Amino acid sequence: MLTITPQEYAAWRECNEPRRNFESAPASFLRHAGLLVANFLAKSTPLNENDQRQVIIDAVCTQAEYWHSLGITPFAEGLDAKGRLVASASLNGGSITYADNGPTKIAERAAAARTLCLESRLILQIAGATPCAPVVIG
Repeated sequence: MLTITPQEYAAWRECNEPRRNFESAPASFLRHAGLLVANFLAKSTPLNENDQRQVIIDAVCTQAEYWHSLGITPFAEGLDAKGRLVASASLNGGSITYADNGPTKIAERAAAARTLCLESRLILQIAGATPCAPVVIG
């Protein structure tokens, strides 16, 4: 699993977004983004950059910031079993309130919660990680 340290994330933010004063993405976002980047790399050609670690840091941090800036929770976008976006829920009262979003927007947010964003994919592809087609033998 790809792990980004808090120091690497802080250095990335300083270099990429020095003037933005907003809350950092939660550590869980970095962990989830690391899983997506590792999955992408496992299905791709090897990176050809000399500094592969920096490319991975850039891709992971970019993904975490993407989710954070859009208010998307990775791998758990608050959808119920029928695909409706849960706005709030109450335990003792037993009530659930659904967001007033159309099915298309809900599906897009759910997909974004488990998909590598365009910018992260581009960072990896520019560094040589091109998705490979499956090889069929026989």
